Amino acid sequence: MSNDSNAEQSLNNITTGPSTSGKIEKIRTACSEQDIAGLVDLATSPEGLVNDACRRKAWPILLGCEDDTLMTWENLGTTNAKIGTGLHWQSLPEHPDEDQVGLDVGRSYVYDPDSDGDRQIAVRRQELGSLIIQTLREHPYLRYFQGYHDIVQVLLLVLGREKATNAVARLSVLRIRDFMLPTLAGAVVHLKLLLPIVRVVEPELEQRLSDTQPFFALPATLTLYAHEIEEYADIARLFDFFLAQPASMPIYLFATVVIGRKQELLHVEDDEPEMLHAILSKLPSPLDLEALIKHTLELYGSHPPQSLPSNPCKDIHKASVLETASDLKALQAQSFEQGKVWFQQQERKRKRDEQVINLGRLVKTYRRPAQSVGFAVAIAFLAWWLREDSSFSSYAQAAFDGLKALLQSQPLVTAKPIRWIITPSNIETSRLVDPLSNPAASAQVYTTSKTSSVSTCATQWDLLLIFPGTSALPTKLDRHIRARYTLTAGVPSAVLESFKQNNHELLHPSSAPPPLTGTLDRPMLTSDGQNLELTQELRDWCLRYWRHQGTKGKGAVSMLNLLAFGHPKDKAHESYNAYGKAFAESIGKRRGGTAKIVGKVVSPSKGEEKLNGEWEEIALAHYPSLEHFCDMAGSQDYQEVNRRFRMPALRDTCILMCSELDEGVVSGARREMQGAKSTPAEEVGERADGIVGRSAKI
Repeated sequence: MSNDSNAEQSLNNITTGPSTSGKIEKIRTACSEQDIAGLVDLATSPEGLVNDACRRKAWPILLGCEDDTLMTWENLGTTNAKIGTGLHWQSLPEHPDEDQVGLDVGRSYVYDPDSDGDRQIAVRRQELGSLIIQTLREHPYLRYFQGYHDIVQVLLLVLGREKATNAVARLSVLRIRDFMLPTLAGAVVHLKLLLPIVRVVEPELEQRLSDTQPFFALPATLTLYAHEIEEYADIARLFDFFLAQPASMPIYLFATVVIGRKQELLHVEDDEPEMLHAILSKLPSPLDLEALIKHTLELYGSHPPQSLPSNPCKDIHKASVLETASDLKALQAQSFEQGKVWFQQQERKRKRDEQVINLGRLVKTYRRPAQSVGFAVAIAFLAWWLREDSSFSSYAQAAFDGLKALLQSQPLVTAKPIRWIITPSNIETSRLVDPLSNPAASAQVYTTSKTSSVSTCATQWDLLLIFPGTSALPTKLDRHIRARYTLTAGVPSAVLESFKQNNHELLHPSSAPPPLTGTLDRPMLTSDGQNLELTQELRDWCLRYWRHQGTKGKGAVSMLNLLAFGHPKDKAHESYNAYGKAFAESIGKRRGGTAKIVGKVVSPSKGEEKLNGEWEEIALAHYPSLEHFCDMAGSQDYQEVNRRFRMPALRDTCILMCSELDEGVVSGARREMQGAKSTPAEEVGERADGIVGRSAKI
């Protein structure tokens, strides 16, 4: 199916009518002569490239990958031994998005013209997964997005595994690069063309849609319609068109669809935005592809991007595919190295833009009144030095001196980390889970777990701190700190203004907490706690914790959540917001669970070290006790919501269980330490350990 001789034989043997035969002969000639202009006309005209045999010859030429001289070692995969590298894609480092690839590939091949059952589908899924992972490993700067597998599936079905390798790589790097940035910022630039296109043809319709964000067009345009159109023949025909046209053509096609539904859209009542969005989000059925392609070409010819009102092209970066893939002939000569440079330029611009508007986004996100603005909080994890004599008293002296400086700075939250509930899978795993593994450090470390070894639950951190403002730690603390991890998040000012009072009421409630629901008598248990499900290990650990701590172990706990969302971002946020709503109104509320701080991670300023990786949000949740948390995690009502909304929304997450020192304990400790000038090591050990240990009383 994938080699040239088979394709040529198919071209010769296919039985067609005179008109189709004549077109096939023209396609054959254009391919043989590398006639790009001729192929563009043939791919755009009615019936496109006719059949898959023709496409197997024409698509690689349209993508510029027919000539092997354009290849570099990065994309050669199984053939890269030709240029002497000796490398195989499977030996390259894993890409961080491979887990998500596996999930999406498991849902692939809803259409397969040649499938003869589950076994064949399993084989095709394996091919699809390996092709995507090969592309990502050979071009590791690219980021996978949900729906990418739909695009690759089409190329794989038409071209076969071998020939699709270079085609997918060139499509990814040179044609849909904007969609493979770390965020959807590049795709949003495409969406911004939509309403100006509609306005120039149907100003009344554009006015009706002006209050609607164009994200309804994202699933279709992001996947070149492969996610929206189920008929294999239709999507193959549409790919004929897209591969022969500039990169802006998918958004022009969507604009044509919207314009064609003018009357239907204008009849939607003003107070029914959900209905408007529902109509816009789905393509009409049946879809007259040939008429749609014809009208799209006319629309583009009359109103190209540079001529649109309000000049939306001003937001298009010179490295966007809207610029670099606008000329198909020039596209043929572009290399992977050029694509990588353009990607890096786009990413630098994206980061600059993100830094400029980050605080503005925070205010808009939380939609607070004008007098309520966003403030920052700094979150810090600390582990103290253990001095050279490796004694507890030396650790305690460091902890005592550190706490003395620390408590004078009055953090919002001072908490003792107890254990990981969920460890991060991809993002900064070693920095968070194993911060003491630096081989260059000769000193040992004394931690809350009394060991520097790492288990699935043990934490090496001694303190969790949350400060108002962006400067987390007094400089006088530096000599006491063995390891640290910090990040900054923006939160609404109203949250910070009332935090101390609200937190005091949570830690010292005037009434008894809600009763347990009985879940722990017969909990839902799983073998993997990474999805916030109750495991036998966590249940057994909790029983030991309660027995060991006695009444102290029955106190309140806080769960610090770090969150990174999947793609597309709007869908992921929508799903997680649904989870948050259910947590606040039912599944968490009935167990006394509440979110105390929720904030959006702020990128560091230029010149600052980026310590927070790719985390996007933080949340600090309160539970009246560890029992209440386990009662929730092991319940059916929680897991239904968790599996439906929370798990699909997250690309990565981690949860650290902590026990807070309440304000009374911290104030007393501050007074106690302010009067301490010199103290015997043994007394220091008792005092410092006692202060940290008092957190368990809450």
